[in-house]
Amino acid sequence: GRNQVKAVTEDQQQQLRRSPRKEPRINQGHKQSSSNWKQALADFERLAASSGVSSVPIDASSMAGLVELCVKNDRPREALEITKRAQQLGIDVSLASHALVCSAIAKKGNVDRALEMIEEFRTKNPTEFDSSVYDPLLSVLKSQSDWRSTHRVIQQMHQFKLDPPLRAFWILMLSAAKARKKDTLFATIDFVQRQFPNAKTDVATLTAICQALVTVEETKRVLKIYNEMDTKWLQEHANTILYNNFLLAAVKTDQHMDRAMAIVDQMKESVNGCPDDFTFATCMLEFEKREDWTQVLSLYNDMQERDIRKSAEASSQKPVINALTCAAVIRALHKVQENPEATSRNSKPMKRDLQVVLSKLPLVDLSNLGHASNLVDTLDEFRFNDQADDDLRIITGIGKHSKEYLKPKIRDEVTLMFSRSFRPPIWPATHPTNPGVLIVRRKVLRNWILKDGVVRYF
Repeated sequence: GRNQVKAVTEDQQQQLRRSPRKEPRINQGHKQSSSNWKQALADFERLAASSGVSSVPIDASSMAGLVELCVKNDRPREALEITKRAQQLGIDVSLASHALVCSAIAKKGNVDRALEMIEEFRTKNPTEFDSSVYDPLLSVLKSQSDWRSTHRVIQQMHQFKLDPPLRAFWILMLSAAKARKKDTLFATIDFVQRQFPNAKTDVATLTAICQALVTVEETKRVLKIYNEMDTKWLQEHANTILYNNFLLAAVKTDQHMDRAMAIVDQMKESVNGCPDDFTFATCMLEFEKREDWTQVLSLYNDMQERDIRKSAEASSQKPVINALTCAAVIRALHKVQENPEATSRNSKPMKRDLQVVLSKLPLVDLSNLGHASNLVDTLDEFRFNDQADDDLRIITGIGKHSKEYLKPKIRDEVTLMFSRSFRPPIWPATHPTNPGVLIVRRKVLRNWILKDGVVRYF
């Protein structure tokens, strides 16, 4: 193939030995730039072709970097050819490089071949073989939520007399829960609790168990774990994700919110488990379901104070106010205005008016489409819209680390969405100098708003 490493004939090697010349080394910068994998591979081929019998101008570090570069760009075939050619040249191929190649092959859907290659490597290099060879493969299986292949990996490790790391069982539990395989999940939890005595005090393991149980609606089992935990230990060691799973279990199980709010109070005093945006959104949406507007507003006040403190401390933590909570508090304010008696006399009044809530919208993360849609629907319901002052710019390309960098990928889809979903339809224009950007002029937006424009959801 075009990108395969070419073999070197003996005649070529003889000619090169008669005409020695200084060879360039593989550009180390290629390790950092995913767009240059082809050039890096060409450099390797050129160096491999110029290699003599006694001198190899390619070091193991450069070869390992090239393997990593090919794997990052989803080029498993090229990565495998590099390792084979390196071995022909007498270059040691590290366990880490072999592991990366196996993971890349599994990512392409060929887990069987990946496991066969691991077995072949163990046969050839029994002294170098250890459980770390499975780490990249487990990462791939985690991203694919492939519980069957994860189970096979654990079985192969047992076959080779290796102790599977706890991480392998975390992935198996979470992927089995996502596939709704309760029998596999429960069996794995029982095995982990029997075989790993420290599992009950290992935060990552507890988090995986609770998250998997919440996924399959086994919230009572999660609360049983919570009730058996030492409160002081939790406050010193538990992280936010573990606390959030306890919170979610309490919200889904209990008729009242007392235990859920007690968990939130514990999080406020916790060393590593401070409440985040998920914590507050979960509570606010549940109080909204119960039409307890006082609690919704009280939680929003708490969130504002936390974000103000973070800003004053120049904290790197992301704000706790998100699109869902903004939408919830806007709805709560309108409900309170409609029925002032719904709030108790002793309720803490809102410290900020609605305008301040709206002023936070430009700072809200809208990367989650579901959260953003919820906020947009709320704003549309209560008719919050300002005059369009700026053009709308839509970036339709993709990031710098992609081999398709600067090439518009979804321009046609975005244009089609505007024409089909918007009533009256909107026709974006192409940016005059950047083909990856679409523009909707402010005049078009203003006219669309004046005509009571709507967006149809399919």
